[in-house]
Amino acid sequence: MLILPYVSSVKKCSCKLIIQDELKSVSCKPSRRDPDPNNFGLNDIHPNASLTLLDVLSSLPMMYPAVFPDALKRATTQISFDQDVKVQVFEMTIRALGSLLSTYQYLDKLPDTPKEQAKVIQGLGKTKVDLRTYRKRLLEMALDLGERMLPAFETKTGLPYARVNLRHGVESGETTDTCESGVYCREGADGRCGRSW
Repeated sequence: MLILPYVSSVKKCSCKLIIQDELKSVSCKPSRRDPDPNNFGLNDIHPNASLTLLDVLSSLPMMYPAVFPDALKRATTQISFDQDVKVQVFEMTIRALGSLLSTYQYLDKLPDTPKEQAKVIQGLGKTKVDLRTYRKRLLEMALDLGERMLPAFETKTGLPYARVNLRHGVESGETTDTCESGVYCREGADGRCGRSW
């Protein structure tokens, strides 16, 4: 589970987390992109956007509420998708885009005041921060990421490309991915897939 490495990292080496996609919870050593662009196994999941933090963001209020305000602040102020990196569209969709949108939905349902929010999020403590103020930035980030990945879905066949460069779009020679296309259809992400599930 990714939440435990994040929480451990917050306690021991949080300053490194925000600039790394993955951080090993015991050693605090980062897992980084490989300079070889053909190492898809490693590079697909390392967009240089603190992916572990994004991945767990929507779970933190339930699992580790005490770190949630700091995680929100870090995610909304220190993460940028303006990266010259090629990433797997599926991974970025479910881990980053999904987390941004689900965290937004969670915040949108919170009460208006920090005091009332602390009653809903058990373990949050006496925070003076209105967590709902992060909603706008989360939506801006989701829109930015979605627009950066959109070129992967602009194909003649309707099947998305497997990878997209977050700054430059789909690179020449990129292939579509039928396995991921089935997941997008199942989840209802593409109206061209036929019947609604």
